[in-house]
Amino acid sequence: MGPAVGGLLIAATGPAAVFLVNAVLFFVALVVFSRWKSTRHHITEPERFGGALLAGLRFARNEPALRSVLVRAALFMVGGSAVLALLPLVARQQLGLGSDGYGLLLGCFGLGAVIGATLLSRLSQRESRNRIVAGASVVLALATFTLAFAPDPILAGLVLLVGGAAWLSTMANLNTTAQTVLPAWVRVRGLSLYVLTFQSCIAAGSAVWGIAAEGLSVRIALMLAAVWLVVSLGAIRRWPLADGDGSGLTPSPHWPQPAVVEEPDAEEGPVLVTLEYRIDPENSEEFDRAIQELGRIRRRDGARRWSVFRDVADPGRRLETFLLGSWSEHMRQHARLMEADRATEDEVRAFHLGEGPPVISHLVAENPTES
Repeated sequence: MGPAVGGLLIAATGPAAVFLVNAVLFFVALVVFSRWKSTRHHITEPERFGGALLAGLRFARNEPALRSVLVRAALFMVGGSAVLALLPLVARQQLGLGSDGYGLLLGCFGLGAVIGATLLSRLSQRESRNRIVAGASVVLALATFTLAFAPDPILAGLVLLVGGAAWLSTMANLNTTAQTVLPAWVRVRGLSLYVLTFQSCIAAGSAVWGIAAEGLSVRIALMLAAVWLVVSLGAIRRWPLADGDGSGLTPSPHWPQPAVVEEPDAEEGPVLVTLEYRIDPENSEEFDRAIQELGRIRRRDGARRWSVFRDVADPGRRLETFLLGSWSEHMRQHARLMEADRATEDEVRAFHLGEGPPVISHLVAENPTES
């Protein structure tokens, strides 16, 4: 709704009123946030800022579903930014309009987004997110290409209506996917990274298309942006969007509490955790493939390093090891487990032939300065 309201305000009162209203709304938001009190309760030692930031980046690096959203959002925003970045030039140079005409065109784009929002719920029930995003990207590419040749404001307004609907459909599905692949413990950090990607790619794309319009022409810049949107659909196969509803993200604290004689201090570490498996040597290849996915989960949830060692004197013995920064970080790793992770652990432990579960050991560094 923002572009629609902003465009109407520009057409009615001029650009200054839009900046004034925006400033007032930011002030209102600041007042609301300043009065908001968190009700979050920490079950472990609260994270420090630096460690929390690294944990969020580690999660993004080791979670394919989130990486797919970030890559797809980046590719879309670079191409999709062309319409809004070059619309003032289209209004002035191509259509001969002033600020009021530009405001009405911007309002058409925003109105199209509102229309797209009303149609999206029905569309989401019939099609997957990948299909919706792919189709909307093609529609936005066609709208961008057509805008480059629009001879009058009426056609341009209709094109922007369609483009706004396609823009909203893509953004809504990217936003939804980003939220449904992030567990609660890292959701704020993951969404912050998503917004950072979103905004930085808008800025980068706007700069690129502005330079292209200056060096070539507005028409060619819009055509290149349309080509970018179509070509970027090649990323669907490598970086598909997850279609789940996030049900697998339910916390599953199924790990037993470590057996300790005396509880280590929260910041003691590094901490080395080992699990010893006994497997049939004939199943070595299958075990190695299964445990690689478990290693990704360990790294995603806090492990700085992860390895599996094979005993050269005993072909059926495997030792899984992972290293964490501190005892409190390992306790947080316990709390970060999800229902979807349990199935992966069960698959790996199905190879274990010992009488009991794999033997787990926790070792705390005596001299962390030399670790």
